[in-house]
Amino acid sequence: ESLHMGCVSFTRRFFPDGAITEERFNDAVSAASQELLNIESNYKKLGWVNVVGSSGTIRAAEQALVENGWEAEGITASGLKKLRKQMLQYATVDDVALPGVKPERRQVFIGGLAILTAVFNIFEPERMIYSDGALREGALWDLTGRSAHENVRQRTVDGMCERFYVDQAQAERVKDMALAMFRQVKGDWKLDGMAEAFLGWAAQLHEIGLAISHSSFHKHGAYLLQHADMLGFTRQGQAKLAALVRSHRRKLNDELFAEVAAARQPVAMKLSRLLRLAVTLNHSRGAYPVPVPELISLDKKLTVKMPDGWLEAHPLTTRDLMAEVAAQNSAGFEVEIL
Repeated sequence: ESLHMGCVSFTRRFFPDGAITEERFNDAVSAASQELLNIESNYKKLGWVNVVGSSGTIRAAEQALVENGWEAEGITASGLKKLRKQMLQYATVDDVALPGVKPERRQVFIGGLAILTAVFNIFEPERMIYSDGALREGALWDLTGRSAHENVRQRTVDGMCERFYVDQAQAERVKDMALAMFRQVKGDWKLDGMAEAFLGWAAQLHEIGLAISHSSFHKHGAYLLQHADMLGFTRQGQAKLAALVRSHRRKLNDELFAEVAAARQPVAMKLSRLLRLAVTLNHSRGAYPVPVPELISLDKKLTVKMPDGWLEAHPLTTRDLMAEVAAQNSAGFEVEIL
């Protein structure tokens, strides 16, 4: 449905001289709510599983919530209340200086926030996720999706692997190993299906940086994932993938996960530890079979048990494992190889 309301028109209508007051904001919310009443019953009767928002106001709102530490990703009713409280502290639209809201968006953000507040008041979604795509991209994907029932994110990952000439055999070896280890610790580490999916995607993409250079390819890969157009992924999702690829080799520390929302950093770090082990164990790139180790987790300590005699028979891989133990230990995680 298309309704006649937007951030620019509502800002001009309810804040004509730029002054921000609680009364004006409430009037704007009420006007938006009246527009939404025309479609409320049909949408509530239909229902929904996921709520996705796009375009400037929603992007600015999500970014403000993330940068202020009020949400890890997306928009909630409680988050909007915090934004409302913060916005009402400004006297005029010219005074708005909200982290995450770009300067060119600040003067009309108040109108968009009122509309977004009305949407949450009327439809009561638990969370709205921001999407870079808008109506035209959605229409195109809807048309293709009806004839090809595919997971859009998996299709995006597969497309990037092809585009950047990823060694598919090596990627699959690392992915299979990482997911096999994941299944052993997911209960103790309290990891869910989404974490498993991200670990698999990161394993597939961990070498895309080689298309640019062999030197520091993990950094190049992270840059590509951070800035590429990845249909199906939110910006926070891309940030998590980028952090996993960036951290899959060399140093491991908290700074590598700075772009990931604070609430999601612990899980991302755990996934990185598994990916690093999978990459290390498959350093030979299929030159010889590598068994899946037995993992035993206890708090931050992780014991990696290989079959009897295997380490002695493969000294180069053993040396790589010892270097990985040192890297994880320096990051505050105890790892033991048996």
